[in-house]
Amino acid sequence: MIKDLSFDLFDVVNKVTTDKFGRVSAFLAINKPIGITSHDIVDKVRKKLGTKKVGHAGALDPFASGVVLTLVGKRYTRLAEDLIKLDKRYRADVLFGVTTDTLDVEGYVTQVSDTSVFDFDRVPKVLKSFEGTYEQFVPVFSSVKVQGNKLRVLARKSSHFEFFAQEGEKWVRFFMGNQEDGSAKIVELPLPHKPVKISDVSCSDKATVSFDSLTGVFTKTETEIPNTNALPRATVEFDCSKGTYVRQFAYDLAQELDQVGMLIGLERTRVGAIGIDQCIDIESL
Repeated sequence: MIKDLSFDLFDVVNKVTTDKFGRVSAFLAINKPIGITSHDIVDKVRKKLGTKKVGHAGALDPFASGVVLTLVGKRYTRLAEDLIKLDKRYRADVLFGVTTDTLDVEGYVTQVSDTSVFDFDRVPKVLKSFEGTYEQFVPVFSSVKVQGNKLRVLARKSSHFEFFAQEGEKWVRFFMGNQEDGSAKIVELPLPHKPVKISDVSCSDKATVSFDSLTGVFTKTETEIPNTNALPRATVEFDCSKGTYVRQFAYDLAQELDQVGMLIGLERTRVGAIGIDQCIDIESL
């Protein structure tokens, strides 16, 4: 898994050891449940094992579940940088016909599209077109810095934002402040992009759902749900390289299908060679 590693991670996964000085070490594969953060996992491990030296090798959003590699003690925390670079496998639920400002269930609905002519038969072929390397733009709600500004900070402070093309590149325009008190201003920044790798991609499930059945999925209670009863949903499974934004991939997939789209569910099923079947629940630690 990692070059120059003197031991096999498979031999030590989920085994807690204590040295003669009482220092705890562990390489834990934890199945993060929906509704908590990756930092919550770290905090729980700290309390359960009585040590502060705990980290993880790749966060998951609160609405996502699955493999979080949790590192305890210097022996394993030093591996974090290498472990983060490992390819990951995901099972993603993509909803077509609606999207939010965050491209997932944590945002506000911003766009809808007509799904009356949506063709599920196109999905496998379009998915295959993503295999290999493709140029992915960074979502606005991300921690990426542009010209010293964190995009997600600007997004949260702005009343709204919009995209536009300039000199062959994609830019984002943030509308900041308030016109009434004279504090209004516009911030324009180029949107970063990078090559990401997608492989072994397939559609494992498909269905048509009503938006009414999804109202509990969205975390913004004030979100207005469009009146539609036929939204296509596809479950997509794939491997991806480090730094791939799954919610951006969901939106990009929708765009290739002439729709808007978003991520409504996510499970990380593998990191490197460590799969979900090797994970433990945090409460059983």
